[in-house]
Amino acid sequence: MQIDPALARGIGKAIAQRRATAEALDPRTTLWSDRDVARRMTEAGHPMQHSAVIRARKGQRTVSAQEWLTFALVLSVTPLSLVDTDGESVDLAGEAHGRAPFAAWFAGHRPLDSVPEPAQFYASAGATQGPIEGHFAGVLRAYADHLETTTDPIERLQLLSDIARASLDQSRADERVKQVIEARNARARRKGGEQ
Repeated sequence: MQIDPALARGIGKAIAQRRATAEALDPRTTLWSDRDVARRMTEAGHPMQHSAVIRARKGQRTVSAQEWLTFALVLSVTPLSLVDTDGESVDLAGEAHGRAPFAAWFAGHRPLDSVPEPAQFYASAGATQGPIEGHFAGVLRAYADHLETTTDPIERLQLLSDIARASLDQSRADERVKQVIEARNARARRKGGEQ
């Protein structure tokens, strides 16, 4: 299933669920009507007419990334929950992906099989680290993923050797970074002492 119809289905279901909950409390309510959702979208900073809400939930118009995230915010749900594939795989870049792998990829936990550079994926998922640490963590995670799926003992030994070599390279890089920082701090101290 393509993302657009999955988003339309998810948005429609989320609005219907919010509306049903509101109507259970007060059958005369107008909360979570298409007009109310449009008002909430506008108040959240994304102006939208109620007719656009109707067309979005019916799949009659494309939902932009900004609208998707704003719908999630307004409906108090996760953006991923608005991708409702109804059990079908998600078609992305010409490949079908199951719901669980798609969700893990979307949440930054594990790359899809079609991700060309798993190490870069893991580095970007750990973006709170510095660029060197993040990249190295990504490389190790990609090796670990491959190690989990490899049964050939020779290939496993080669992977372990590659992991050891990557670790050694990283420790050398860490030492070089440490030396550069120490040299910079020493220059700053000398410069500060001259004034």
